[in-house]
Amino acid sequence: MEIKREIDFIKKSKITIVISLSFIILGIISFFVKGGFNLGIDFAGGTNLRVKIDSSVQADSEKIRGVLGEGFTITRLGTAEEQEFFISFQKEQNSEEIVKNLKKNFGEEKMTVLSEDTVGPKIGKEFQRMGFWAAVLSLLLLLLYIAFRFEFKFGIAAIVALFHDVLITLGFVSLLGFTFDIPVLAAVLTLLGYSINDTIIIFDRIREESSNLHLDKREYVMVINQAINKTLSRTLLTSFTTISAIIVLIFFGGVDLRAMALVLLIGFITGTYSSVFVASPLLILWEKLLGKKKELKKV
Repeated sequence: MEIKREIDFIKKSKITIVISLSFIILGIISFFVKGGFNLGIDFAGGTNLRVKIDSSVQADSEKIRGVLGEGFTITRLGTAEEQEFFISFQKEQNSEEIVKNLKKNFGEEKMTVLSEDTVGPKIGKEFQRMGFWAAVLSLLLLLLYIAFRFEFKFGIAAIVALFHDVLITLGFVSLLGFTFDIPVLAAVLTLLGYSINDTIIIFDRIREESSNLHLDKREYVMVINQAINKTLSRTLLTSFTTISAIIVLIFFGGVDLRAMALVLLIGFITGTYSSVFVASPLLILWEKLLGKKKELKKV
């Protein structure tokens, strides 16, 4: 007879919560030390220039930076032979002067401006406002969905876990110096949907195992551990396939998508971790607090 050994995830949750808090605090410190996120043109306002330099002229990001000086974000696009570059800079810079300077150094006929997009400061602030409310609305709708499908305590646990995921992910965005732009915001919003899916799978099994039963704290802990163990293989396999696709995107998706893909990778790993070690233990904490409240009422 094969004995199936179960992992006591709830017992390990005290350690994992300390780890989570450490990452969150580190991210918050980084955010304030650096004076906020490194906002992209989408949110801060400025200009994006896409230029192409003829292959007969040797050019790279460092050479262009040497011509233009500080205050520019230069990204190479495509293959080395194509020599296409994305140049981002704040509004105070004059795009005509920049183009003139580049043509002077690389040759009038050797450099072509493929596109120029300008975002004003007011539009940038509007994008910030819209991004903030998009995140708030997403969290609110997810709370209502979980509370409606399960119970209110499940909704609260899920939302706290989502806050945990977002804070850790944004902490890494700050620590690694990623540019916070619309693709990165899209990655954070995608994370919310992915993380809640993992949590729902576990919560659904917890509800199934505990329905119509009056459980004490020890029994409830056992039910939650059983639910996590029974759904663990599914959770890990789903995460593995998703993360594999993201890793491919990191290496082969081009420079434009790399920051977004890395944010997705960090977020998806954090989301899988929080479904097991944050959301589920919060249900135990809820029951513990509820039990104390009932005892006080009796007194």
